[in-house]
Parts: sequence; structure tokens; C-alpha cells
Amino acid sequence: MGYVRTAIRMQPDLPFELQSVDETEAPSGCDGVWHRYVITQGDNTIVGTRSGLRSEVSAALAEVVGRLNLRFSKAAPASSYSRPRGRPPKKQAAV
Repeated sequence: MGYVRTAIRMQPDLPFELQSVDETEAPSGCDGVWHRYVITQGDNTIVGTRSGLRSEVSAALAEVVGRLNLRFSKAAPASSYSRPRGRPPKKQAAV
């Protein structure tokens, strides 16, 4: 688990990048090994903390950065537009 402070302004031409992962003190009331991380995208900065070994935190953040880039990219996969959301309509019986 972690804590994140963020305010994102859309800049779809720029990718999100993991800038740093540094060991930090545990938040109040928590124990264990914690890391502070910084993810940037142009002028946007996401700062957060996450518990775990550095290798675990770095791997999890690499996945987060990948999902952010996929979510905010201009070129969404074509299949995402052709897939209807929710349940398909009920088929009506032939009269």
C-alpha cells in the first residue's frame, strides 16, 4: 500500500517516466521498509510512498507507469472502441 499526491494535466505527447525511488521513513502508524517515488510526465509530477523491498517497489511502479502511458496515450487500441461496455442487449424472440 502507499500514499499518493497527484494533480495531472493532460499532456498526451509526453510519456510518464519513473524518476526516482528512494528509501524513506515509514508514515506515521506504519512500520517496515518504505520508499518515496516520483513519476513525471512533462510538467506533471506524481509523488507517493510505497512499502516493500526496493526491487518489489520498482517492479510495481514500472507496471503503474506502463498502465498510465497506456491509459493516457493518444493511440488507444482499435479493439477498445469496438467492444461494447456492459451487458449485451437481450435477444428478442421472433414473432
